[in-house]
Amino acid sequence: MSGGFAGTTEQFGLTGNLRVLVREGNLATFFISVFNSDSAKKPRSLDDFTTGVIDTDGHLTINKLTAGSLVDTPNSGLKVSGAFSSGGSKLSLIFNSLPSMVADGYQGEGTLEAELVGLVSASKTPSR
Repeated sequence: MSGGFAGTTEQFGLTGNLRVLVREGNLATFFISVFNSDSAKKPRSLDDFTTGVIDTDGHLTINKLTAGSLVDTPNSGLKVSGAFSSGGSKLSLIFNSLPSMVADGYQGEGTLEAELVGLVSASKTPSR
């Protein structure tokens, strides 16, 4: 994260969850809940639901996502791009700030690698 009138810069790692709620056709809906675990640094987090579009090559695009407190204000939010692995068990995401309309706004960028575990499928109840 960088920006502001004084040109500050801060780097931090994140921990948390990324849940794929629904993946149907070319859409995927996620719940993202990440935070920095370093108590010596300013608390930062992102908790949001979002839906992205998956193209025919398997690349994912989320055009607008809130930045939560990962990026100081003012900021214009985030754009996310990424892809599911060929087996669909891993997800790689790249986060970039959307262009700011404020000269001293803040920008952020980062990557997230997630391994999908505990996939749940709907089961049908047999009819009697």
